[in-house]
Amino acid sequence: MNKITYFFVFFTFLLINQTITAQVGVTGSYFTQRIPEWETAIVGNNSNNRILEKGYSVGVDFFMKPLEEWRLELYPEIVVSNSNTELVSGTNIAESLDLNTAGFNLNMNIYLLNFKSDCDCPTFSKQESFFEKGLFLQLSPGFHYLDATYEIDDFFNNVRKSTTNEWVPKLGIGLGLDIGLTDFITITPIVKYDRFLNASWDGLLAMTNEPTNSIVLGSETSHINRFSVGLHLGIRWRE
Repeated sequence: MNKITYFFVFFTFLLINQTITAQVGVTGSYFTQRIPEWETAIVGNNSNNRILEKGYSVGVDFFMKPLEEWRLELYPEIVVSNSNTELVSGTNIAESLDLNTAGFNLNMNIYLLNFKSDCDCPTFSKQESFFEKGLFLQLSPGFHYLDATYEIDDFFNNVRKSTTNEWVPKLGIGLGLDIGLTDFITITPIVKYDRFLNASWDGLLAMTNEPTNSIVLGSETSHINRFSVGLHLGIRWRE
């Protein structure tokens, strides 16, 4: 966990030093996700149960505009998320799963309908077409730390636990629309798909399969597929 602490300190240092652009933002999101190989290993491929299906995330970013006359905007972001699941079987075995993530995204907003422009968008005073100046495609590569726990508590209160902690790369793509409320406040609804690549959980199969079971379901390595709907609040106090 020390790595996460250092990561937060480094990002905070960058945030404090963004005196040129003087714009920061906060994003809150609700997401649904599927982790197919882990899910098959835990609940089987014929079950209606889902694991870690829903969750929430919060991110903080700052604004950078590397190309003066082109509308490619960068929003380096640090983001945390949580999802959890409680499963109770007919055999009085309680199972719980918890997944926390913390990581960095380099969000790149590309304004396809207004790409060659020096528009300081979006602000309340600008008169360009609403969708032309505000609609963007977002590309979002990142690197995230996963902290997951799987716990089984049987009828005799015998508790077994398995955990995983690792860094994984992430690719994301989204679509958003900037809505300038004033010259200094912008809200942005955004939908996004993220894919965390090859998340590995050593020991997961040992928790879910009896030693005599010759049929191994699922895998300890799986992609995490996440679809999110969020709202970004941008505050600019300096033109």
